[in-house]
Amino acid sequence: METKNKNIDVLINQCEEHLRKLGYSKACIELHLQKWQQGIKQYMDEHGLSAYNKDTGEQYLRIATNHQAPSTIRCRTHNIHILTEYLECETISKRIVPLASYPLPGEIGDTANLFLQEMNSARRCEQTVQEHRRMLSYFIAGLSLKSKSRIMKDSGVNINKRKFGPHSMRHSLASQLLRNGVSLPVISETLGHEKTQITMEYLRIDLGNLLKCTLDAPVVNPEFYEQKGGVFYE
Repeated sequence: METKNKNIDVLINQCEEHLRKLGYSKACIELHLQKWQQGIKQYMDEHGLSAYNKDTGEQYLRIATNHQAPSTIRCRTHNIHILTEYLECETISKRIVPLASYPLPGEIGDTANLFLQEMNSARRCEQTVQEHRRMLSYFIAGLSLKSKSRIMKDSGVNINKRKFGPHSMRHSLASQLLRNGVSLPVISETLGHEKTQITMEYLRIDLGNLLKCTLDAPVVNPEFYEQKGGVFYE
């Protein structure tokens, strides 16, 4: 298969026009143009190249992504793949982040939505806005989880060294049933487990009951240690 080549300036102009037709924001397009001009275009000028092809893009990425942060690597790789995709297919796959996957609940979520609206008003890149939404959603979820864990701890549910969240209540219930003398098969059925081996993972060692099972060690007469002139081992 013959390798496709195209003048880098012509290719960048065509990609810019195609992104505009796809509905990309002005800020997003300008960001791509900046990355192309400061990245692959500068690289090709320095090496006396004018015709872009897939191999040129991959060679540039090997240099431009070496010892870089993961976010930088993703950004530069996506930037180059846009050029290569349009060169070979004359189309660009638009990346869309589903909003439904990143909910922003509660009062903090309302504040976060206002922040995202300000970003849209400032004509920030759509991908940047959605990335901020994703991080804010994770942050709010983390706060909610910590609040639930604090409530459970205050109510007496032991979450020490356990997974935080409602799941720890199942562990606490299993341990409490065991302390009350409930048999393992009954505990397993209560938790909805098909096998008692699964239930065993929910139970903690009850040191109090283990101590009740121990036998008192008899007191050793001191004369035992004084045999044969005090030499216990020979």
